[in-house]
Amino acid sequence: MSDLQDFKAFFRKRLSVITFIMLTTLLLYLPKLANFSYSIDSERMINNPAEVLKSWIGIGRFGLVFLKRFFLFGININPFFINATTYLLLGTSAILLFYILDKSTNLSVSFKIIAVLMYVCSPIHFEQTNFILQSTEVLIGYNLLFTSFVVLGLPGHQTNWYRLLIGVTLTTFSFSIYPSLIIAAATVCTIVFHVSHMQRSHNPESLVAWLKPFRQMIYMFVISLVSYFLLNKFVLFLTHIAKDPYTSNASIWGKVHSTDVITSIKTAFYEQFIVGTKPFIFSITTFLGFAAVLVLLLSIMKSKFINWPVFLSLFLEYLLALSPLILLGASIGPIRALTPTIPLVLMIYVFTIFYYLNFTSLRVVAAVLMSLLLFSQTKTTSDLEQTDILTFQSETILSNQIMHKINELNITQYHEYRLIVVGSKSFESPLTQHGEVVGHTHFDWDNGTRVGSNQRIHDFFQSKGYAFKEVHPNDYANAVQLTQDFNMKSFPSTDGLKIFDHTIVVKL
Repeated sequence: MSDLQDFKAFFRKRLSVITFIMLTTLLLYLPKLANFSYSIDSERMINNPAEVLKSWIGIGRFGLVFLKRFFLFGININPFFINATTYLLLGTSAILLFYILDKSTNLSVSFKIIAVLMYVCSPIHFEQTNFILQSTEVLIGYNLLFTSFVVLGLPGHQTNWYRLLIGVTLTTFSFSIYPSLIIAAATVCTIVFHVSHMQRSHNPESLVAWLKPFRQMIYMFVISLVSYFLLNKFVLFLTHIAKDPYTSNASIWGKVHSTDVITSIKTAFYEQFIVGTKPFIFSITTFLGFAAVLVLLLSIMKSKFINWPVFLSLFLEYLLALSPLILLGASIGPIRALTPTIPLVLMIYVFTIFYYLNFTSLRVVAAVLMSLLLFSQTKTTSDLEQTDILTFQSETILSNQIMHKINELNITQYHEYRLIVVGSKSFESPLTQHGEVVGHTHFDWDNGTRVGSNQRIHDFFQSKGYAFKEVHPNDYANAVQLTQDFNMKSFPSTDGLKIFDHTIVVKL
């Protein structure tokens, strides 16, 4: 049977599972699908897409630029269309993962579903997909990456050079959309190693013998990585755009003493992966990894067989989850950069726990506990969605109040005035739960710059059709002084907005 026929057979056999996974994904993200909102950075794509596309090329995301050029017709940002395609693609990526797990082991379908839903419901997906200026394209990258492993064929399946070529093409393109997928690709490779050895009753004779059946997959990863770096250099040369040292600037390696870097890593590791901080609680990764190792050890005691490739895979998967922290030294970087790696690791740990629990009663208990964890992840994701909706509504109301006050002063030629907002405004309430960026708005992000948050605020107003003069550092400094000299109160109080010649000052 060809792989295409095999996939068709899988689709017919697992149609109810596929439908369930897709419906669960869409229901989870229904609030985002049904409400109009967009995150910070989206306003820049609305007002000046060329500048955003140029910046993406500088950080090695030329594939994202290609896709955005393809999709960038009509209205630049259409949240309803973008969110619909994004979450359909997230569901599709989960189905591809289910296919890989389903073809690799004979574990009960219900346990495979729970494992895959652990991937779908991870709240850091929302931190990523909330950036609607790139969410559809990034999810295309996920699907291209997972599809490349399906096209290449799982270990034990016959492959050939043109399937390897297709796999390399898909993987390279996914890297160019979102370079963090390099770590995700290494994670999927490890997961394939992992599940391929779970049903074996003997170990390979050596590390080389372990890697040999997977050489095509290793070739695909290495060739894709080299191809991506070469293509990136070529694109930078053709476009005459300077490389942006975005990642190297974020790393503290070489900038401080190595002992300080190690201390920083230890501190961040303890805070994030041992204690865990809300709402993402990455310590779940550590605890599930520990549980997977413990269950595997108990299985060894019963079978008297030490499956070292699975042990090694569990360790490598955890190391890949930590890799951004290790590479940067100071922090784990943007939370969204950890997708889909951490959700993938959570999925395979849950899958491993179910597989090595040989007693039905223990599997039932584990299923109940994992379902509770899944409910917790789902609730956190839903909380973040609610936060995004409420904060966007709040900043929209604030911007409307400011414009209403300006219009009351008979100002209609907005482009002749300089709007300067002094201070910042957050919209926290008992109904909101902040993520890393989720929960922040145009009125409080970048407040530490020499012009406060005014660049984002101006872009936000411009996305609504109100264009004001640009604010420079000296303008902002003068405005700060004016708020002090005139003892201005916080807007929307009566004296929270004042006109000084052709300058509008708003105190928040």
